[in-house]
Amino acid sequence: MTDATHKTRSRGERVFAAIIGLVFVGQFCLAWPCPSDPRLFPMIVAIAGLLLMAAVLAQSRAKPLMLAAASREERRRTALALLAPPLYALALWAFGFWVVSIVAIPLLSWLLGYRSRAGIVVGTAGVVLAVGLLFPLVNVALPKSALFSALFGPHFPF
Repeated sequence: MTDATHKTRSRGERVFAAIIGLVFVGQFCLAWPCPSDPRLFPMIVAIAGLLLMAAVLAQSRAKPLMLAAASREERRRTALALLAPPLYALALWAFGFWVVSIVAIPLLSWLLGYRSRAGIVVGTAGVVLAVGLLFPLVNVALPKSALFSALFGPHFPF
């Protein structure tokens, strides 16, 4: 890596660190006037974000790493990791927790390279049942389907 490339990369990392630093300082300042219990989680996230900013700054000053070009498989997995959460959220809104989770968990497991069918079935059942049974116990409503509610009425269970 040339010195010019390193300087450009370092500058980009410092700009990124400054932006996330501003976001987390803002979050810290907004959480400060709140009572202690509601402010605890935002303060923890803000402090973790500021530690991330410090780590990015420290890394930008370190000796540059020689980076290899990403393989096609790495790019595919990265794209999948970036696209899956917003698509999952959209599907949750449209089809509800139960349907989307039962489809998404095994599909993503398969696409990411996990090939044990029994492991995928057991893992999917365990995660979906754990979330589906524990969330209502602590009064957290699971997302219901907007599509099914529109088609079958608001009392449709999924």
